[in-house]
Amino acid sequence: MAELIEPLLLLFAIPPIVSVVSKKWSYAASIAATAITSVLALYSLLANQAPETVSVGGILFGLDPLSLYFLLAGSMSWLFTSTYSIAYDRYSNAVTASYHAAILSIVTVILTRSYLPFLIAWEGMSVSGYFLISYKKGTEKVPPFVFLVFGEVSSLLVLLMFTYFYAASGNPNFSPDAYNQVILFVGLVGFLVKLGITPFQMTEWLPIAHGGAPVNGSVLFSATMTMAALYSIIRVVSFAHASYIIGGLLMTIGAFSLLFAAIYAASSEHVKMLPAYSTIENSGAMLILIGTALVSMDYGDMLLATFALAGAMVYVFAHTVAKTGLFLFAGYIESTEGTLDLTKVSGTSSRIFSTGGLLNALSLSGLLPFGGGLGEWMMLETLFVMVTFSSPAISVLATFTGVMAALGAGITLVAMTKFFGFGGRLKKGARNGRRTMAIPILVAGALSLLIGLGGFFIIQVAGGITAGLTGLGTGGLLTGLYVVPKGLLIASPGQNGTFGVVSPAVVFLILTAFLALTYAIFGRIKIRYVPVWDNGVDKTREPDSFAYANALRLTLKRVYPAGSQSPELEHFSASYDIFWEGLIKLSHGFEKASRRFALAFMNSDLRRYMLYLLIAFLGVLVYIAL
Repeated sequence: MAELIEPLLLLFAIPPIVSVVSKKWSYAASIAATAITSVLALYSLLANQAPETVSVGGILFGLDPLSLYFLLAGSMSWLFTSTYSIAYDRYSNAVTASYHAAILSIVTVILTRSYLPFLIAWEGMSVSGYFLISYKKGTEKVPPFVFLVFGEVSSLLVLLMFTYFYAASGNPNFSPDAYNQVILFVGLVGFLVKLGITPFQMTEWLPIAHGGAPVNGSVLFSATMTMAALYSIIRVVSFAHASYIIGGLLMTIGAFSLLFAAIYAASSEHVKMLPAYSTIENSGAMLILIGTALVSMDYGDMLLATFALAGAMVYVFAHTVAKTGLFLFAGYIESTEGTLDLTKVSGTSSRIFSTGGLLNALSLSGLLPFGGGLGEWMMLETLFVMVTFSSPAISVLATFTGVMAALGAGITLVAMTKFFGFGGRLKKGARNGRRTMAIPILVAGALSLLIGLGGFFIIQVAGGITAGLTGLGTGGLLTGLYVVPKGLLIASPGQNGTFGVVSPAVVFLILTAFLALTYAIFGRIKIRYVPVWDNGVDKTREPDSFAYANALRLTLKRVYPAGSQSPELEHFSASYDIFWEGLIKLSHGFEKASRRFALAFMNSDLRRYMLYLLIAFLGVLVYIAL
């Protein structure tokens, strides 16, 4: 397996070089690289090969089940996106080269086992993303600089953590040790920045970046850069021995992120920002699963930790694929409608685009039997089981997290229904896109369904990952019952035996049977128009997307305190300026405090100044001694 590392790096280094000469050939090279990587990664996972490392020019690289799994998920996303981009990309060669360079950086992050190349590749993702946005014609100055600023914040925090790790171990490569948990959490925050989660979602930096990026860039930011951040969190906590406290913090951060991102997604009318908020919501769910795994391991319940990690792996694959398809669908809307305002989208006349968009939206809605639905069920089941722990603190934390996660999951359904309902509706006279753009969307949607139906297979494949982290495989999570064959029923492990079960394949069969029966009895759907209350907006024959979500805005006015009345419509128009205003007030407060400090200790009084130097010197000595 180690002999694959150098060829893989070479495969992904070719597209950015070729893009200087030809954009189409560079995408063709990317399609070849991702297809080969997908096959090799899947084969290696099924063969259950032992982890291996190799030194390339003195730098350590490695392949194990964790890196292979994330390579497989990422390669599927890049395969769909590169195929789509052949017809979509009308930008400069610099944009195309930045797209391929970002992919190469992500692959390097996944493969490397040394601090320095990891940092270089991590920074490469930020720089590539900056050029990907800034070289797009018509882009405002704010989006690329906002993306770069938060990327640099992320890199600095990760640099601080790795510098401490190197100083503590004297090893430039990833090495197991009981590192300082405070420094570890600081570095994890660096990874969390890339996810755009709470509190960083309050600045809307990730949705702002999406607004200015080409759609293939949006796929990278939402589907695979966030995937790389989640991979990095799992990788680091696995060798740095994260405590249950960090697990609890990840659960709390994930719960807030999931809920608030779902609220913002449901009220967004921007074709790209709505899916971007959905990414933050899904990232919050995956953080909850990772956090519950850490808490369960510290509590000694390795079987529940294994279940949580398997759920995180299902979520990672399902989100990466479905979010790829959804953003490609958003790109289709942008290119055919000429607008990013969902209220102005007329719809599509292409059943291929519409079906693909529907399948991806259903998965991201968290509905069974799709992959997103299976991941969401496993997350909620994990929290339900944790409530039964004998520790009151863990029970309260699990209850709090579960309530927020369940509420956010319900609101997510509103967001995805709105996005597809108004963006993917079939309408005569609407313009069609090219089939080369439609097929990747449809295939991604079909794969999202297969991830759910074949969830037992995904969980089996994840067994190598869980074995390396908890010491247990995933075979104990798969069972059978009555008409469900053994291995097709997924069971959540409770304190006194099985807590709950689900079989996406059986759910699919039941739903199919009910749909067929309904059609046989009632026939085609008949539309009947009735007077309606249109969520506080003037009554119209055909409500738009703003009216659809306006009830949420009216209900949660305190979440959107900067409201205003629109002269065109009688509605509550939400604004998120409150968070930027908060940051501005915080910076002004810091400036005032600094000025007062300067006047008190550095006001030309030599005695006070000497006292200040002495205190600072003693503080440095104490820090070094500790």
